[in-house]
Amino acid sequence: MKGRQTPSHGITQSKGTRFATAITTLLLALTVFTPQVVAQSQCMRPGTDAPCLPGGLTSAVHTEPSLNSGAGNPVHLATGHKIHFEHDGPFRRHYHANNQGPGSILGPAWSMDWETRLSLSAHHATILHADASRTHFTRRDTHSAYTSPHGKLEQTDEGWTWQGLSGQTLAFNLNGQLIRLRNAHVELHVQRHREKGQALHGLAHTLVLNGRKITLQYRFLEGQPRLSAMQMPTGTLRYLYTPAGNQRIPRLRQAILPDRTAHRYHYALHSPPHSGGLVGIDKKRAPKTPFQPWRHWTLDPNERVKLLALHHLGPAKTRTQYLTFQYESVTVPGRAGVTHVKQANGHHTRFLFRWVNGRPRLHAVSADPCPGCAAPGTRAHYTRYGELKQINGLRIFRKPQGQIRQLNSRQSGWPNLQLHFNRKGQLQRWYSLLTGNTVLSRTPNGLPSRRAFANGDVWHYQYDGAGRPVNITSSGPGNKRISTALQWRGDLLTHVRHPNETLQFEYDLQGRLISQESTRPNQGAALTLQSRFAYNERNQLIQHALPEGGSLHYTWRGTQLQRLVWESAQGRRYVVVQAPPLPNQTAGYRYGNGLQATTTIGPGFARQSLRATSANGNRPVVWQQTYRLNAQGQVVEEDIAGAEIHRRRYQHDQKQRLIGALHMTGNTASDLHHRQTRWYAWQDSGALLAHKHSGGTQHPRIQRDASGLPTQINQTSLRYGADRRLKTVLTTHHIHYQHDAFGRLIKRYRSDRDTTPTQAFWYLDGQRVAERVSNNAHSLQPLLSRRYLYIHHTPVGFIQYSHRYPQGRLYFIQSDLLGAPRLVTDANQEIMWLASYSPTGLANVKVERLSLNLRLPGQHADPDTGWHDNLHRTYDPQSGHYLEPDPLGPFPGGDALGYARQQPRRYIDPLGLMLFAFDGTRNNAQTKSNVWKLAQRYEGGPVFYQSGPGNPYETDWDALTAYSARHYQPAMAESAVRPGQRNAKPQRYATHRYSGLFAWQCHGPPLRQSGQPAHPQQSVLISRPFTRAGFRLCRFALSGLVRHGCPIRHWR
Repeated sequence: MKGRQTPSHGITQSKGTRFATAITTLLLALTVFTPQVVAQSQCMRPGTDAPCLPGGLTSAVHTEPSLNSGAGNPVHLATGHKIHFEHDGPFRRHYHANNQGPGSILGPAWSMDWETRLSLSAHHATILHADASRTHFTRRDTHSAYTSPHGKLEQTDEGWTWQGLSGQTLAFNLNGQLIRLRNAHVELHVQRHREKGQALHGLAHTLVLNGRKITLQYRFLEGQPRLSAMQMPTGTLRYLYTPAGNQRIPRLRQAILPDRTAHRYHYALHSPPHSGGLVGIDKKRAPKTPFQPWRHWTLDPNERVKLLALHHLGPAKTRTQYLTFQYESVTVPGRAGVTHVKQANGHHTRFLFRWVNGRPRLHAVSADPCPGCAAPGTRAHYTRYGELKQINGLRIFRKPQGQIRQLNSRQSGWPNLQLHFNRKGQLQRWYSLLTGNTVLSRTPNGLPSRRAFANGDVWHYQYDGAGRPVNITSSGPGNKRISTALQWRGDLLTHVRHPNETLQFEYDLQGRLISQESTRPNQGAALTLQSRFAYNERNQLIQHALPEGGSLHYTWRGTQLQRLVWESAQGRRYVVVQAPPLPNQTAGYRYGNGLQATTTIGPGFARQSLRATSANGNRPVVWQQTYRLNAQGQVVEEDIAGAEIHRRRYQHDQKQRLIGALHMTGNTASDLHHRQTRWYAWQDSGALLAHKHSGGTQHPRIQRDASGLPTQINQTSLRYGADRRLKTVLTTHHIHYQHDAFGRLIKRYRSDRDTTPTQAFWYLDGQRVAERVSNNAHSLQPLLSRRYLYIHHTPVGFIQYSHRYPQGRLYFIQSDLLGAPRLVTDANQEIMWLASYSPTGLANVKVERLSLNLRLPGQHADPDTGWHDNLHRTYDPQSGHYLEPDPLGPFPGGDALGYARQQPRRYIDPLGLMLFAFDGTRNNAQTKSNVWKLAQRYEGGPVFYQSGPGNPYETDWDALTAYSARHYQPAMAESAVRPGQRNAKPQRYATHRYSGLFAWQCHGPPLRQSGQPAHPQQSVLISRPFTRAGFRLCRFALSGLVRHGCPIRHWR
């Protein structure tokens, strides 16, 4: 391949940051498909000895995917070396047991992101990244620049500059030390001591990250400088050291975070002077608690890990898991290497490595699954340069210089999927049998300018000089051209003008949303609703002033939400929900009418209980739901205890899809007799193939246009707009729908609306919070008919406005483990509405003294069609699939039409975009594997595994499109430079999710474990436009330890 070089080396946000982030939240989902980002049964850095871990700040955006060669915490399976990383504020601290680089400011084998160095020789140059990866360059003569497939390294007046293909720039001084980094999200300046002859010469003293200063302090130990403190706007991180062994080399002993949690490190007694020697890590999870063992391991005489202990920090008494490593043969040129990982339960996994282009590459995984390992059944093939060319059913086609130009997947949920990339690694076209070709055009800066669908729909994007989108237009055959205009103040969106609605946003000096105003045409006039918000000194939402009058009040104890209160327009206050009283708080909350909701989690089960109050002080169970989980985390049995007992047993296929449900009922658990059986068969696209129930088999009959939108379902005709949202349904009546700029349903009416009511809906933070039913027969009616109240994405009540109760009447919604309403009760605990659900979410309403169309989170039932509006798509609860292909386009592990990976009793999809899983990774109990550790956005993860969105047995194109793990630089930048605003403006984690003409970005702090604080953005009552603040759109947990997207112990 002309122009490519084989390395001869052996193993070894700027000022525009927030603009760039806001820009991408408005653009196409497919812009994030780039082979320069990251994932895990595969990962991105074959130029390193480190297995699948997130790259460092300097290396995360330019590297090549490879299979994960780690296990456990992880341990590199080819070399046996221990690898580790931690978050220190906005940076990563890396540990690599075999790191033979220059001494670090943290001691042997540790390094910080800014310790990336440049090494030069006459014809070769190497950037030694802090995460132990390498970027190699060559040149033919000493007067030319160094080049590589990753960009060009050129000499400048201040030293050397590397301009990567991704747009990232690294600058080094004449000593090869990093002095500057710039990319789309981060601008980092490293200021170093210049006093020649002094011990600190060349060491960094100040880091300027996106305009904010971070100060570094040192102390001398055994005559060597060691980093002692990092002073950030969010607090000070401190480092303590202790000599280890007989070498008197100061080694990192503790890292104490600003919140006074800490990590403690243990080293082997007789480690070689410059080796890592790390053998254990303890964690202190709260300031006044003792350290707990977290990970410990022993080393063999060759410094390889031979036994690894994985301790569990959670409250559940889970046994420590042990992994034993056996190195059967070492990988060398001409001879394969084999490593075995054995578990205490007798399972063992075999890993086969071969030497390719200077280092071992994982070729095959067989036998049993193991924690943190690539999935069994994985098979890989490489080019002579060590680049992947096939992973199982995925074929990878490359350009002569090695960049990926096309991916063909035979195992995708998008039939016959093909992805085509431009020379910058950006997706320019994708194809599937279902959707035809989708073509993307871009501006010179790489921003999408046009998206064309196979049915003729076209979206156009225009930007201002700062790169912010200011106009987005949709058009299509037979559809009216629709234009949306946007206005900005800095990176804050202030106006959205759409033909169906104008939105205005107002912010305070701290950038917090204090007002949102909606104006819509209404029978020749304008209907305006304005919500206002107030915060405390901790930036926590404390009041939401309602447009219909009255307010919602939030009470906090520290970082924990304690109470939600509705104040009517007349000033009367009503408790909606509140935390259980101290000191015996339980997971759950108490409703204002006295009902108590409690969630209990144990090994293999989850339970949601609703208890009433009585005059004698007893708390009888009114309703109770129990999940029983198997070793794979699947829901295998579900019990509902109420007026009668309902029990369902579920069956799943090898892909973990729901295929069978046995329903039994009776008066007691021991007298279950009435039986009904359902069987499901699914297409690869996630659509229902057949449903057998009550002796009959149903086969959905759907006709689609060239882009996959349905035009006919059985006898019903459908018409879509250019925004690809359903506009008209033709049955016995014509049902019409209108949507806002975000693709959200805001109006519904029938062709005979002179005699039937028109419904209008309003949203905050992507949730439907208000509705108005207009009936021409009544000239006088309340401004709103209903106001919904949420805690996170779980509805907890609503305020009903009517002629009888013009000032509003409060009702309480009791939901199940998935967040679907099961009961509505009034102030006297009387049941006003009661429903059960089919396995796919079809409601069977048993008590209906008032109406309720809320269903699974994000879903609202249509009374005429029976379908559910799912915010950005339409869900058919009878069939268990979506009508339209995922508007985000293809993503690894996803399918075009499937709902929640066909596991509707386990996952939800509040946005109609992708499932919400436990941790957004490919963690899977069947493989007992953190297969996508690279994508894991938060420390610790869940105590119980649930399958993530990817199928670990189909290691396919996730590595190449790098969908599961986005660039982490935005999170790094924001976490350091936004002191005191984590609640008001959540940290940004750059996973961009798109729907309709707009995109939502994966915002908000990582999902927190039980007992950690909740944030007001995670409720519906505070909103930032174009963000789904508080919701991890990149797939997070919902069942088991997580209560409706929020940790169930959130109230504790």
